Amino acid sequence: MKTSPFPYVLAVVWFSTLPGFAFSQHAPLDQSAEAVEECGGYAPFAFFHVATNVEGLRLRRRPAKDAPVLAALPKNTRLIWQSEECGDEFEATFNDGIPRKGRWAYVDVWKGGGQYGWVFSGALTLIHIQYDAEFGGGLECLDGRFVTLKPIDSLDFVRRFALSGSKREKIGSSPMPSPDGKYSIRQLTTREDKMAGLEFSIQLSDGAAQKVTLEMIYGNHVRKIAWAAASAKILLEWADEEAGKVYYEMDMPVLNL
Repeated sequence: MKTSPFPYVLAVVWFSTLPGFAFSQHAPLDQSAEAVEECGGYAPFAFFHVATNVEGLRLRRRPAKDAPVLAALPKNTRLIWQSEECGDEFEATFNDGIPRKGRWAYVDVWKGGGQYGWVFSGALTLIHIQYDAEFGGGLECLDGRFVTLKPIDSLDFVRRFALSGSKREKIGSSPMPSPDGKYSIRQLTTREDKMAGLEFSIQLSDGAAQKVTLEMIYGNHVRKIAWAAASAKILLEWADEEAGKVYYEMDMPVLNL
């Protein structure tokens, strides 16, 4: 892991160029001493993009049902989750009549001119993750409420990769379905600035598919990928500029907080 601040400076510059991105409003996932130590001495650096899945979701000044309403958000409004503490779970029902369980989540409105506040997380769906593995430590430092990764050793990966009936060494951009057909994965096209990542497609109960992208920066990329015995688990060989080859068992992303 680099000790130079240069990757952080690059990350600030890159994110500040994104349309509507008010960088100063965003905080790393967890600044606690324990989290920084676990992630190799670096605070995690990630943003979770979510979309509202109901019409008129209220953006509030405080995490309370009686707090002032700042805006009523249209369905499919894109937000950025700040990854702060969410409080206790509760239930809410909207105009569609579907009861949802969730927590309070602090968010920025994407391209919202600096608008931010608290919303009910049960009305949010994950759509995109941006993560800097070099500045933020290994992939396991991603917030576990959306993505769960467990480091495994190379021997375990080799053994399980060989046994998998669904695997690729050259990922490509064509989808690779899970053995049960409920999920698929494809590699995102690597950009000129060496960003790389994966697109996950999750089959919903109504037959529709929800896509979630995980985008990495600083030249990290997937070398090998396979479905583990359980279709919702993925085996990854990840190339890291500093650490070399690293290996993970990964669960499919969770769509809701």
